Amino acid sequence: MWAAERGWWAMQSERVHLLSVPGKLMIAGEYAVLRPTGVCLAVAVGRLVDAYEVPGAAEFWLDAFGQNVRVTEPAAGLGQYVLAAEQAARKTWNIKLNTQLQLIVHGSRDGKKLGLGTSAAVTVATLRGLAMQAHHHVTADEVAELARTVHRTVQGAGSGYDVTTIAHGGCVQFDRQGDSAQSLEWPQGLAMAALFTGEPAPTAPALARVTAMSETLLTIDAAARELLALWPVAAPKTLLAALQHCEDALDIAAVRVPELLPQALRDTRQFCRDHGLVARTSGAGGGDCVLACGTPAAVARAVTTWQENGKLVAAALPRDLAAPQPG
Repeated sequence: MWAAERGWWAMQSERVHLLSVPGKLMIAGEYAVLRPTGVCLAVAVGRLVDAYEVPGAAEFWLDAFGQNVRVTEPAAGLGQYVLAAEQAARKTWNIKLNTQLQLIVHGSRDGKKLGLGTSAAVTVATLRGLAMQAHHHVTADEVAELARTVHRTVQGAGSGYDVTTIAHGGCVQFDRQGDSAQSLEWPQGLAMAALFTGEPAPTAPALARVTAMSETLLTIDAAARELLALWPVAAPKTLLAALQHCEDALDIAAVRVPELLPQALRDTRQFCRDHGLVARTSGAGGGDCVLACGTPAAVARAVTTWQENGKLVAAALPRDLAAPQPG
């Protein structure tokens, strides 16, 4: 047994960090981006998944939410995305796993997902890790395209904005028509903090709500387009007004579909308003996080109070913006 343990520790000491992959946050366009002509504004944030190459058998290990398991067929949960990504890379890029690849997932608190796009990040990390192992150069566009195919196949639906944003990094305008991504600069003088509501919002039920709210999707889409038009040129005060229009559009949808705004999310939005900030629902459309939007000083004051109450800030913008990747 001692020899086996020594061998395991030797493998860990020899492992090589290949890459880190960020998570994502939706700023505008939630739900409406599922339409064939929908658009959204999203950001890649922080470090959600780390990939390591380890000497040994060609197999995947996934460390997520307190469990460290070898990914084998048939896979469930995040493992489905890992194996689907491997199959897609083999078919499209003609590469395969040639040693052990470890994926370590961050982004949870007390076993709860923070709404930063775990499955999307695992998909992108697997594709990028396989490419790096094989010394196969890929661009952000190539990773995003293949990741959209993998994610939609496993999930059964989805716009693809999440994997696209994570693959490209930075601040991204995603157009569903053509699945195109455009990198945008972060506006000077605008700050946001992603306040975790404490209640994860699963993606599948969120996607199922789209039919019930179809009449209000155009309103959400119009508000997102207004924000995108202003994003590169407007002053923070104007952008905050446009962000409020986006939240107002979601409120209109919530009249028809009340479960869009569970109590934990409503409470977090009220906290933002009490601190003079614009609240912008993020997460899986129904919201794991609320973006507290305002001036840097106002957001910093609210964050201090939020954390003093023992609550979590999932990301701070623009500080936690992930670096853009070459397209």
